[in-house]
Amino acid sequence: MKYEENEYVELKESIIEDLEKEVVAFLNTHSGAIYIGVNKIGEVIGINNYDDLSLRIVDRLKNNITPSIIGLFEVNILNDDNNKHYLEINVASGIEKPYYIKKYGMSVKGCFKRIGTQSSPMEQKEIDNLYAKKVKNTLSNMVSPRQKLTFTQLKIYYQEKGYEGVNNEYFLESLDLYTEDHKFNYLAYLLSDNNATSIRVAKYSNDDFVERNEYGRCCLIKAINCVIEKLKIENKTSIEITGDARRKEINLVNPTALREAILNIFCHNDYSVGSEPYIIIYDDRIELFSYGGLPQGLSKEEFFKAKSLPRNRELMRVMSDLDMGEHLGRGMRRIMKYLSKKDFEITDNFITISFKYGNDVIKALHPQVIDTNCDLTEQEQVIIDYIKKYGFIRRSTVEDILNIRKSRAGKILTLMIGKQIIKIEGASSNSKYVLYQ
Repeated sequence: MKYEENEYVELKESIIEDLEKEVVAFLNTHSGAIYIGVNKIGEVIGINNYDDLSLRIVDRLKNNITPSIIGLFEVNILNDDNNKHYLEINVASGIEKPYYIKKYGMSVKGCFKRIGTQSSPMEQKEIDNLYAKKVKNTLSNMVSPRQKLTFTQLKIYYQEKGYEGVNNEYFLESLDLYTEDHKFNYLAYLLSDNNATSIRVAKYSNDDFVERNEYGRCCLIKAINCVIEKLKIENKTSIEITGDARRKEINLVNPTALREAILNIFCHNDYSVGSEPYIIIYDDRIELFSYGGLPQGLSKEEFFKAKSLPRNRELMRVMSDLDMGEHLGRGMRRIMKYLSKKDFEITDNFITISFKYGNDVIKALHPQVIDTNCDLTEQEQVIIDYIKKYGFIRRSTVEDILNIRKSRAGKILTLMIGKQIIKIEGASSNSKYVLYQ
């Protein structure tokens, strides 16, 4: 495998003393990746003690960079065809800019930005401007409206994934659940056993309200899993009997993309204003809504290119720990394999994702739905509406409702049969017309 160094990729043969500088530059500019064990011409040369080295890197980045970057980076161990191991450090751009090397403070010695293939010091004016625009309300620095919180459900999820020490005093601290003055923050509130967060999943048929489910008032991880299970059921397979009498199973929408989109709206929703994601299921589509629009600093172009700028890095970290999604834009890349830009509506306050059903799915779900692309006359439409209401129509009824003669009614019905809009059932003396299936 060969790599090429550019504004998004940094290549290093071995771990370097100023690794933090390279990471800070990506945090302050845009997402990127650093490969350790790869030379400048892009060849994998490998490294030794890669397990120990990856742990040391995680420790350095967590402790040497401010503000906290938990949830904004991940370290992966890779190997090439020759079984040479090397490291990949994926870094997302953060919303709490400027990020800086802790020992140098918020200064030109501590703040860097990515320019081409270089990590260059920022000017003090740039630092001051970023600080002035800094997002103040994040899940980690917002105080929870309740301070008597329990985390039984969250601890169970971590225990099921094999994490140890969930009952020690450092567990909640490690998840960034406290503010600087050691009060529970808003992330702690969302992950606690009891809160006021409610997630709605509504269902409509022919624009009429059918069903409403509410999930929440519990650990957000539990609520997310409940929503995923509900959508698995709703994303049911429709059954079509084929010519050889076999059943054909069709999902309403791609299940992988739908799951990633559900995780995406939860992870990137702006909870700071007290609004939660919600989902609406229609006859022809599933729509997912998240509040807050795009995070500050992320353009629509970057969004569709899956450039990562996590709004809730702390929540992303927890979801990643529990295998509910991957970091840094991979979920978005999976979604875009099945959707186009037209399936997204992005405003200042909302992002809406529409999963439209394919024609084969709609045909299987609603076999009596007439193809709206065919040209219908006014008289044909009256006949269709009548059949939809009563299930069938007779020729005598056509004569009455259209006030036409027997021969004219027969001609209209024959033409509609030819268009495969309707078909005839029953003997000639008692025949009736139904919608074509």
